[in-house]
Amino acid sequence: MEGFASQTVLGHDYAPFIDSIAMPDADWTYISRTVIPTLRTLGATDEQLEQVLVRNPARLLARA
Repeated sequence: MEGFASQTVLGHDYAPFIDSIAMPDADWTYISRTVIPTLRTLGATDEQLEQVLVRNPARLLARA
């Protein structure tokens, strides 16, 4: 996430029938259960995750 944390926002939707075929373990908790731990394993800091998961979405929604 080096250099891109200020420009990144994570999001997903969930279509149970389609997702169960393509990604059997996908559900509403996929980002918190799978993506965030993977990003931490790859070296993402708590500061970067806070930026991506909290501050960037707040900034974008404030413009809406």
